Amino acid sequence: MANTLTGHPFDTLKVRLQTEGTKGRFGGPVDCLKQTLRQEGVRGLYKGVTPPLIGMGIINSCMFGTMNIIKDIVHPDHTTPMTLPEIVLSGSITGWIVSLVVAPVDQVKARLQVQYALPPGVKPQYSGPIDCMRQLIRNNGLIKGMYKGWTSTVIQRTSVGAYFGGFELA
Repeated sequence: MANTLTGHPFDTLKVRLQTEGTKGRFGGPVDCLKQTLRQEGVRGLYKGVTPPLIGMGIINSCMFGTMNIIKDIVHPDHTTPMTLPEIVLSGSITGWIVSLVVAPVDQVKARLQVQYALPPGVKPQYSGPIDCMRQLIRNNGLIKGMYKGWTSTVIQRTSVGAYFGGFELA
């Protein structure tokens, strides 16, 4: 929870800069921060924080539970310790599986993060996370709506192998 609350403002700036491209509304990270604070206040930095706040508990539970199952599959012999490559492989496979939970959380979070301040009386596209999910699924179907960008999430989640491998080395 603390990790999400402290890191989310940086993630919001990153997502906004990524979605705007090189010729977007911001001149860089500092300009993005200044404009966000000026137009939306500190709350603007926390747009989309609800999905990861709720989702991280679920994601971490899935990650550690899945890791135990995958470790048993990769190294069924409990009489010998797992090697570091086996742990890294187990962690990577775990990351791929957990991406099934991570991708929808990231999809909703990112959509909410790029809802910029609007003039008074103009409603945002999404009223919150549940409305965002409903619209994405209604307009695109479950798979295309909630899993757009899933391949990138799978690639990024391969790093879970390094996470568990590093933990083992510590």
